[in-house]
Amino acid sequence: ARSNPADVLIFECKAKKLIETNRRLRRLLGEPPPPTFTGLRGLTKVSPTETAEFFGYRFYVNWHLGDCPAKKLREAITSLYNVLVLEVDMPESVSGAACHLDDGDVILLNRNEPSYRKNYTLGHELFHLLTWSEMPPAKADLEETVGKTSKVEQLADAFTASLLMPSTILKSAWNKTHGTDEERILEIARRFDVSGPAAYWRLVNCRYLRDPAREILRSDLSRNDERQPMPPRFENRFVHRLHRAIADGRMSANRAGELLEVTRDELLTTFSE
Repeated sequence: ARSNPADVLIFECKAKKLIETNRRLRRLLGEPPPPTFTGLRGLTKVSPTETAEFFGYRFYVNWHLGDCPAKKLREAITSLYNVLVLEVDMPESVSGAACHLDDGDVILLNRNEPSYRKNYTLGHELFHLLTWSEMPPAKADLEETVGKTSKVEQLADAFTASLLMPSTILKSAWNKTHGTDEERILEIARRFDVSGPAAYWRLVNCRYLRDPAREILRSDLSRNDERQPMPPRFENRFVHRLHRAIADGRMSANRAGELLEVTRDELLTTFSE
């Protein structure tokens, strides 16, 4: 999570309730826990960022993520690694969280954020799940933390950037852009559905910018794309479990609303979505 301490505590309580609800639903419906994965080998805290980039690119290739990896990443994570990805309402300063559990891993995303932020958060939290045993992440990645970014977070960013913007297709895309550096960077950001700063740093690290030392106007790297429709709450498998439990009389609608912290009308909307 990336937040202040108060928001982390608020969200942690909600996350625990959601995860326990999913466990309870699986037990009520007689579903076995999904298989978990063992993680990456060959990546440690002392590994150079280039190694993390290599692993990010390898996942891109092995998962056949295509010309815009962000579009296929969630389906790959859920279908190939059995990770439950839930989009939920979070405090504004919290982007997401990863939970590594013996009975199934979970990634939570802030549904109120634009897709380009959620895409990067998804890749970042995937890295933490893949490397949990070797380098478990800090409980919270706080925005106000002073000092250099931790090595684990540097590796996570390198992995995610390479996964979402593979160098093999990034170079070709960059060569097709036109205009000022700021305009070209934003074109890349939209092409791969990531934020302007994420695209900027990836281009700098790949040495595709003509003059990366020049002061880029950060205000001109903000994407002002039209807001997309709000995504549905939660996730299909989770909602189907909930619906089956209520339909079979194993859980009341009122109890379900309490666990999910939604009103009865919001619960009905969740099912219709």
